[in-house]
Amino acid sequence: MTEDIKKFRETLNTHYTFPAEYTFKFVMPNSPNIIEKVKSEFSPQSIVNIKERHSKSNKYVSLNITINATDVEQIINAYVSVWTIDK
Repeated sequence: MTEDIKKFRETLNTHYTFPAEYTFKFVMPNSPNIIEKVKSEFSPQSIVNIKERHSKSNKYVSLNITINATDVEQIINAYVSVWTIDK
């Protein structure tokens, strides 16, 4: 995983100049508990926009969270935090 994070960090540094808006995109089971846990990983002050889109069967939800990111580490830390949420 460390190598993946290193490559991701390099990609972000290549494509973004910070501070910058960054959109996280997650697809997850349609569980209010999980959705709220994911949202809670982001500082309310940094959130620009949140969009939820439910699947036709309502079994899954697509969650897009746009934030004002101050640096690469903020983005990486958010992904790691969301990844460790108990689903």
